[in-house]
Amino acid sequence: MSGVIPNPEDLRWNSPGHSGGQRPPRPVRGERFLRGPVPLAWLTRAGWCPGKALHVGIVLWYRAGLTRQREIPLGRPDLERFGVSRFAASRALVALEGAGLVTVQRLPGRKRVVTICSAPSADGRPKSPPGPSGPHTRPGERSRFVPVTPG
Repeated sequence: MSGVIPNPEDLRWNSPGHSGGQRPPRPVRGERFLRGPVPLAWLTRAGWCPGKALHVGIVLWYRAGLTRQREIPLGRPDLERFGVSRFAASRALVALEGAGLVTVQRLPGRKRVVTICSAPSADGRPKSPPGPSGPHTRPGERSRFVPVTPG
């Protein structure tokens, strides 16, 4: 034993370091926040998508909470606030579309307009794992990714 005597205040249930029974932190007045409720099945399904899909999903729900609309024009400043590049956002939107969580209107020279859809399944898991074609290949094209099997 090191001979250090613990501070009895650190062992109390109601000590500042213990959060048992306390509510989660609330935003300070004027601070931005994510407006809910956000369906857990939707978030779970987005979490199963590759890359920054969950990040983009949170951006979409944040903007939907601000505008109270399901149809959101998605611009670069919204994405940059959450650390998502425009390239990662494009891949994430393809993944979210493939999961049936959003539809995207792409017009040349304009912001993408994203519509949030309801989550297709109640448990949030994809109906089947991605097949050999993968989410980023053209129809009829096989992925260049070759899975490595241990052994």
